[in-house]
Amino acid sequence: MLRITISSTRVYYKDLSLDDALTVHHDIVLYQSILHKAYREEYYDHKMNPKYLKNIYHTSDYLLLSAISEARGILKS
Repeated sequence: MLRITISSTRVYYKDLSLDDALTVHHDIVLYQSILHKAYREEYYDHKMNPKYLKNIYHTSDYLLLSAISEARGILKS
């Protein structure tokens, strides 16, 4: 039987440098802000257009689409 070893990519916040920790913190706050906006727009039955959020937050499509997908999932549950 073939065994595969997978190494962990877990990063501990306390082990990061100050600059890296602030970058991670900023990204988390940004994602939560995008998620909150996407949830509100979906809740009030507005058609969510990723370009609308992109004009507000000026960030990558990956974050925007992840937040929109998560907001829709929260509303369906």
